[in-house]
Amino acid sequence: MSYSQRVMLLQDLHVYHLRKKEQSFGEGPGLLLKDEPVFHLSTCQRQVWISGARQTELSLNADHTQGEAAYLFLLRFICGLESEIQGETDVFGQFKDAWQGFRSVESTLSLGLTPWVQRLFEDAKEIRSLHLQNMGGNSYGSLIRRMLKRSDIPSSIGAPLLIVGAGQIAQSVAPFLLDYELFIANRSPQRREEFHRSLIEEHAAQAHQVLTEEQEKRIWRHASTIVICVPIHFEEDQKRISWFLEGGNASRRVIHLGGLRRECGEWAYLSRFFALDDLFTFQNSLGNHRKIQVSQAEKACEQRAKLRALGNSLSIPHGWEDLACFA
Repeated sequence: MSYSQRVMLLQDLHVYHLRKKEQSFGEGPGLLLKDEPVFHLSTCQRQVWISGARQTELSLNADHTQGEAAYLFLLRFICGLESEIQGETDVFGQFKDAWQGFRSVESTLSLGLTPWVQRLFEDAKEIRSLHLQNMGGNSYGSLIRRMLKRSDIPSSIGAPLLIVGAGQIAQSVAPFLLDYELFIANRSPQRREEFHRSLIEEHAAQAHQVLTEEQEKRIWRHASTIVICVPIHFEEDQKRISWFLEGGNASRRVIHLGGLRRECGEWAYLSRFFALDDLFTFQNSLGNHRKIQVSQAEKACEQRAKLRALGNSLSIPHGWEDLACFA
């Protein structure tokens, strides 16, 4: 009997992951292996594939976990514990958006994974609420805000700030930067308009849409800070760098969330340029309180994965005999 005909057991869960700084492979969300769709998620730091069967094509390149270990990895992943910024919140939204897209096309895998993903969300929300609240800098947005305040060239309140992009990262960053005069540029007019509307309706933000390339060129010349929330694109970036330099870069800065410094090409030559690894370094300087919270969250993830694995049950057991595994 295949897992499409019964409840998917935890032992059926296979997860493959590969850090993007290592060799990459695969074709993305439409990847087909063994005639079965594989749930694929790509973030700025790694690629993750989730399947209901072992995939030999992937196992040659990626780290593979199964069953309890796979559940533990996914729980740590969506809690932000596998991220360079441990405890960051953005990855949860990225996972949720990717899952909704995969689930919208019904398949045996999506049906089998659904109850396990629901429990991952339940566990992650509980662990975050118990151990990862008020960490100070547990998202890209909060880190950027703190970085700007500590900078040797602090931006004045109300200074123009350009956000490039309208996806999950841009949406998570913007609410932390409402003290600035926000400008939004994005290739897709529809996504830009939706992002702009959400800022007004949910945060009462005074944000401006950049409607034309000429307007974008002008704001690149004058914004005190530009936060890039899209992947590195060398052709587009060449144009953006030239626009930025036309306005001078002595007292202005660019923060690129699309890659590490070594991946950013000519951006790295700007005197006030920050990439993902610069943000990670800043986060590591914030003190030891975060380390204690992260350690507690890691232990909670291990315990929750162990409970989920007991008897391959979808429910969490509560009998005294189940607590013996933690002795």
